[in-house]
Amino acid sequence: MPAALGKKKVEQLFATWCELQSILGTAKVCKVSHTTVRRYLREQNWPARYRAIQAKAQAKADDRIAEQQAESLTLIREAKCRVAERIRTGDIKSHSTIADLDRLVRLEQLLIGGPDQRTETIVEIEYVEPEKKSRDRE
Repeated sequence: MPAALGKKKVEQLFATWCELQSILGTAKVCKVSHTTVRRYLREQNWPARYRAIQAKAQAKADDRIAEQQAESLTLIREAKCRVAERIRTGDIKSHSTIADLDRLVRLEQLLIGGPDQRTETIVEIEYVEPEKKSRDRE
């Protein structure tokens, strides 16, 4: 049995395998036998380790996105309140203030997953009586 590889080399194998997802490709890049790569893949359960790393990375990315959306939503709601207050006090200089409020409301709805625009779909259904086939062959 060949000598065991050092920890650093095994980690290099794992990192390369994660990138390539190929035993033969990893063996070629790292200049080791494909059986060596396969042995470490099985012994250390690389697929499970890789899935765990991906899940952890996805959770972190989801948290960052949620924080960014919460911050954006807070800013939009603050701006919406300022525009609404200007409308209430009569400090409207043009129709753009009302248009700003409309845009902010739509943007807020978009961020929270609500309807951000009105759409109307009209479907027209017509029933057609099927033709009866005659059995008479004259």
